[in-house]
Amino acid sequence: MITKEELIKNKDQKVFHTVYEVQDNINKKIYVGCHSTRNLNDNYLGSGADIIEAVNKYEKKNFSRKILAILETRQDAYDLERKIVDKKFVARDDTYNIRIGGGVGVDFGENNPLYGITLSNGAKAKISKARMGMKFTAEHCANIGKGHLGMKHTPEAKARMSASLMGREMSKETRERISAGHMGLVCFNNGKEELRINPAHPIPEGFKRGVLKPFCECCGKRCDKGNLTRWHGKGKCVK
Repeated sequence: MITKEELIKNKDQKVFHTVYEVQDNINKKIYVGCHSTRNLNDNYLGSGADIIEAVNKYEKKNFSRKILAILETRQDAYDLERKIVDKKFVARDDTYNIRIGGGVGVDFGENNPLYGITLSNGAKAKISKARMGMKFTAEHCANIGKGHLGMKHTPEAKARMSASLMGREMSKETRERISAGHMGLVCFNNGKEELRINPAHPIPEGFKRGVLKPFCECCGKRCDKGNLTRWHGKGKCVK
């Protein structure tokens, strides 16, 4: 970390790598980020979706910023930011950060930085707001598909999902949006799981085009629905 004395001596240094903290003086929420700059007084407040929205709402004059540290390299700044903005920090209601620091991308399952953390309603709301309108790349969609392969909901989870949807009425716009979202999707399966994928997107390894046939719990065979009803089931399976 660069000291104040070294900063004064190094007047010719072109870029400073900083970790800073911004405070919203209206509601006292904070935001921590890292920033590389040639001007330490550029009053940069951050690029996160929530902090940008807050600045637009409350005006820049109602925010204060302080530099927590000046580092030798961008990676050093990332490392320090990661120590401060961890998953517990993101889960707090009094922060504008919506992802852990250090330039970390989004992972699935146990690799996700928020795995195992119970988020408050406020934290869920700010993450949801940040993702509204987000468009995924074809590669991202393929990764989401891979992340869900083999995933099975427990009976309790199925019951909760069913209860949450019971009695819900979708607007005409919502129905049209869902319909449009399914246009062009084709069924692919790997013999165990079925996915609906746009053929223009990457197809997960081992998947072939086609509907996954129903499964007979008695003999373990898969066949079309008609044959399953006629020839399979308790006492009817052909050995």
